[in-house]
Amino acid sequence: MITLNSAVFSVRYVSASIKNSDDAVLRQKIKESINLDSQSIFFLNESKIIQTISQAVPEVKVLKLERKFPDKLIIHAVKRARVCYIKFDNIFYIISEDLTVIDIVNYRPQNLSELIIQDELDMDAAKKGFELKTRESTKKDIINLFDCIKNIGEEYFGLIQKIGFNRMTSDIYLKTLSGVTIHISYIDRLQEKVQIAFSLYNHSPLYRADGIISAYLDKDGALKASYRKGEIEF
Repeated sequence: MITLNSAVFSVRYVSASIKNSDDAVLRQKIKESINLDSQSIFFLNESKIIQTISQAVPEVKVLKLERKFPDKLIIHAVKRARVCYIKFDNIFYIISEDLTVIDIVNYRPQNLSELIIQDELDMDAAKKGFELKTRESTKKDIINLFDCIKNIGEEYFGLIQKIGFNRMTSDIYLKTLSGVTIHISYIDRLQEKVQIAFSLYNHSPLYRADGIISAYLDKDGALKASYRKGEIEF
């Protein structure tokens, strides 16, 4: 025990690696967010270190802590994408793809879609570096939606003005900047529904100007997409 706590194994060097970004400033912020001087590399409180980094640098998600004996710690992280925002009491909460609050501002963010969740959502408890507080099933469904959009191309997030999710009916609404609203009924086979809806969206300027694109399964379980005039409020 004396050997493990000796000065030889005290953390002297901390470095940060961001898997999807070469942001030197962000790496420096990660390093400066923790103070591990004189702490033994064997007895680090990893969960506390990760929580400290998350609160201080919410732009990143820590993937793992790597010990390099005798005295070096490497923090492996990934940069979170700013996917959307939630407006609550004239405050705007910028949200990542894993529903973590990246930033809180008092002005409407530019080039981000607004997320409207029709479910219990505790925005009074929303803090930078923490996930939104809502039902686990709701989190799972929205994160799955973000993954489905990302899988067909991250540029599609830039086409969306507003995202609506209704837990009670399992309906998803994507209001696009061009005017049409994509309505996805139920969350089963969601990737296919997102794919076919945007395929119809891209098919003709007629389907992008206004109206509603619906993606659904018919009574025989066949995947369908259709277009009609009209509006959906959510």
